[in-house]
Amino acid sequence: MDMEKANLFGDSPGCDISASLSGKKFYCTFIAVNIILICCGILFSVFAGELTSLVCKKGWDARIYYHDQFLFFGRMALAAVGVLNLWLFLLKKKISLVQSLIICAIASGFILQIDSYCRRFFWNDTLALAVYLKYYSWKELFLPGFHNPYSQSAPPAFLFISKLIGEILGFNKWTLTFPALLFSLAALLEYRKFTAKLLPPWACAAAMWLFVLNPGVWVYAGEFKQYCCDFFFTIAVVSAAVDYTKDEEKAWKRLLVLGIFAPFFSHAMFFVLPSVGFALLVHYLCNNKHKSFWMIAVCWFAVVLGIAAYTKMMMPSDMYVHEHHIKGFAPLPDSWENIKWYYHSLTSLFIAPWGLAWRYSILIIFPFIGMCIGIRKIWNKHHLPVIAGGVILLLLYIASALHQYSVASGMPFAKGRLILFTIPLAILIFCGSLERKKALYWVIPVILSAFLNCCTAVIPFGAPKSAVKELLSRYQKGDLVLVAKGISHLSILLYAPEFKDIQLFDLKKFPEKLKSADFIHVFIADLPHGELPLPENYTVQKVSAFAFSEIITLKRKENRSQSSAGGTAPGQ
Repeated sequence: MDMEKANLFGDSPGCDISASLSGKKFYCTFIAVNIILICCGILFSVFAGELTSLVCKKGWDARIYYHDQFLFFGRMALAAVGVLNLWLFLLKKKISLVQSLIICAIASGFILQIDSYCRRFFWNDTLALAVYLKYYSWKELFLPGFHNPYSQSAPPAFLFISKLIGEILGFNKWTLTFPALLFSLAALLEYRKFTAKLLPPWACAAAMWLFVLNPGVWVYAGEFKQYCCDFFFTIAVVSAAVDYTKDEEKAWKRLLVLGIFAPFFSHAMFFVLPSVGFALLVHYLCNNKHKSFWMIAVCWFAVVLGIAAYTKMMMPSDMYVHEHHIKGFAPLPDSWENIKWYYHSLTSLFIAPWGLAWRYSILIIFPFIGMCIGIRKIWNKHHLPVIAGGVILLLLYIASALHQYSVASGMPFAKGRLILFTIPLAILIFCGSLERKKALYWVIPVILSAFLNCCTAVIPFGAPKSAVKELLSRYQKGDLVLVAKGISHLSILLYAPEFKDIQLFDLKKFPEKLKSADFIHVFIADLPHGELPLPENYTVQKVSAFAFSEIITLKRKENRSQSSAGGTAPGQ
């Protein structure tokens, strides 16, 4: 197979395996698997609530997670029926087994990403970013000095597109999240083209499935964040650089344009572009070719420096990176605890690309073996991905030590989301080791673990819009409305900006002074039910629970002494 001319789904010749698919035993097995998947899909979808009650006995948030988990199982079981039948159809059309596996991987990726787009809602920082775009003018979004009070930041082009879409189509979940979905789907197709340039067919199929199953890839297709841009532009820039080293005349313009525009969409380019530039420099020093390299290098350097300075002005030092991700900054290795930090952070870097099940850290040995062999194999074919990947990690740790960027440990779709863009290159290098049958020893555990983590990586998010709608339906003139600071208040600002009759309070304590009202409506989010201290002279009339939020209506108690006196004056 000519790896240079590989098309989107591979161009290895189709193989006629129809004889092995025509047997009665095969069809019986195939129909049985379909029936089992359909039954599981219906079971998990229809009886998710009952199954949750059966397996979950504790934790207000655990019930929400289990319920979402069962619903996810149901959807994916039904989706698996479609993918399985697509695979059989492709084989019947005499498309090779490798090609059919790659096509099914892409189809599965599309299903997972679209499911995430449909299922996830605004919460916490995405709510804050949406409110920021809705209420602040174009000038306040892009001029230094107008700092975001909600401690959210994003690349300027991403903000521009999101603001434009919001002004035209409305600031809601479906419109603002749509660019993330498009970039995520484009990254999947771009990754197929990229892997076909450097990997043999079976390794391409493994790389696609590892990429598709990684929760860090598909989860953010449904979130109003720029992480899908990080994926797409990292893959596109490295792929264009590989093409450039083989044919400067055809690829230099594409590489130049990508490098100029990518930093406006992705903060990850602060690490990717210098790393790719260094890899290109090493390549040309070894090959004595530098016709257009210096023009590209100077333009990249100017853009990266300019956007970095702009981002620093727009994101003051006390913003979220220095608060939420403080544990992700590299400490001095002057104590045993700090030395362990480096071990845990490197471990998380190995866990993230494969979506390894977090409870089975011993499985890291398998990607470690594959990475070591893959580095040598890829190096023999092309130095650039290996050099670029190594320099990216070096720059990440330097930036972390300077407290400029976090390499926080944790799940790839949680605290480790700032290093998600390292995933594509890591999977590429790992799959470079899959040239012999012995590779099955380390690739099968990795793929099975990735599949397991994919099945348990559901992150349920509440739909605060439903809670706001419930609050508005209960409110009557004269009622007192208490809204917790943070998520609850942001939900009001986004979904009911005309509703002004509210009083803000801190979740940690109930307001001491309340104006006289017969009814009090309390809107809280991210607090377990029953942990909010309520005033003694009120009784709970009604509670409406939503995912991670609830509306509590309180009714003032009647004065017993007055009611027993029948309204007469004291002493009569």
